[in-house]
Amino acid sequence: MAELESRRYSITDSRVRKVFGAAGWEGTLRRLYPEAPLVSLGGFTFPIWAEVAAPELRGDLDSAIGNIIDHVRPDRRRYDAEGRGFDNRGRAEFRRTYWRRDGVRRFNAETFALDKIERDGPGRFSIHARYGTYFQSVATSEMLEREFINVVSRRPNAVWSLSDFPRRAWLRERAGGNELFNGAHRAAALSVAAVMIVKEKQGYSALLSRRSGDVKTHPGFQHVFPSGILAPTSSRYGSERAEYSVKRAFLREFAEELFGYNDLAYDSRDLRDALGGIWPIEHLLDATQPGPMGQRPAVEIRYTGISVPLLTLRPEVYVLVLVRQSGWFDELVSGSEFRCRQHGFNLNWEFEDDRDDIDGKRLDSIRVELDDRFELTGRQRLTPLNTVPHAAAALWLGTQVARELV
Repeated sequence: MAELESRRYSITDSRVRKVFGAAGWEGTLRRLYPEAPLVSLGGFTFPIWAEVAAPELRGDLDSAIGNIIDHVRPDRRRYDAEGRGFDNRGRAEFRRTYWRRDGVRRFNAETFALDKIERDGPGRFSIHARYGTYFQSVATSEMLEREFINVVSRRPNAVWSLSDFPRRAWLRERAGGNELFNGAHRAAALSVAAVMIVKEKQGYSALLSRRSGDVKTHPGFQHVFPSGILAPTSSRYGSERAEYSVKRAFLREFAEELFGYNDLAYDSRDLRDALGGIWPIEHLLDATQPGPMGQRPAVEIRYTGISVPLLTLRPEVYVLVLVRQSGWFDELVSGSEFRCRQHGFNLNWEFEDDRDDIDGKRLDSIRVELDDRFELTGRQRLTPLNTVPHAAAALWLGTQVARELV
């Protein structure tokens, strides 16, 4: 079982570098999923499919939220207590992860897991969910990614067939050939990611940071923030339907990951009430209101679309935070430190403490430069060797929507 932990999809893993330094992975995914074009960003292709939201839906962050299909709450101690027919090959990974839990950085939180995605035209989706747990997701989704890396790394330039991936083939058979949109026989935790694009004196920048070595998935890779699992905020919540919300998850992650509101983590406190009284959230939402004389707001927040990463098959919903007013983000940083030093800008433990000194302020972020048309300037290269696929999809979708807004 110890071997399983060493197979984390890590930026230092020689197999990962073999795979994404060659051409076989792309040809393999195109063979396996010919109906799912891969995202291309800055001249590089990423192992993820994404589709931009229809324009009329972008003002509602919960546009893609469907129904909770199955209300059975999972037994967090067991791999498949609900009898959903998970692949038995994931049981050992679940047990090993469960017994290594610490309740702080490794905990088996309840999640909203994919039931099915329904399409109702271009850019129009309804994501229906049921309950799962994070460790179930690791054992049934992240293990698909590990299987892919392990197989392709043997001959990185070869184009492999479905039969070369036993777990993926098993899942396709049981999902009726539609495992991208059908969540049967796994617990694919849904997630949310927001790309923050900030107006600078010249052009724009997108904010990313490296994931720490403590995270379960993709340690060392760059990712956008805030981002996180779409999950209930508390086992004691009052409204099930209100919890299944992209907007709520985004605001919670915004305060938790950027400003140290760790009590917003799962089950740290009862969160039946709305996420009110938290200054960074209130300041962000206030900035989305029109200015005097109908001036455009300083910040615009939009739903931009969905993705399915083709390695894990674990869908994600995306949000754009477009800071139109130059200097607003820096004012947010300084304002948070002035109001409460305990909750000053400081990315949480999920990101590396590798900080740049910018104007005397220690920030965890790196700024990827964009021009006035939201194209990458080329100074920083985002590739599958250093960037989480979700981050590439978030940027690809976010820049499309930002371009239309500006």
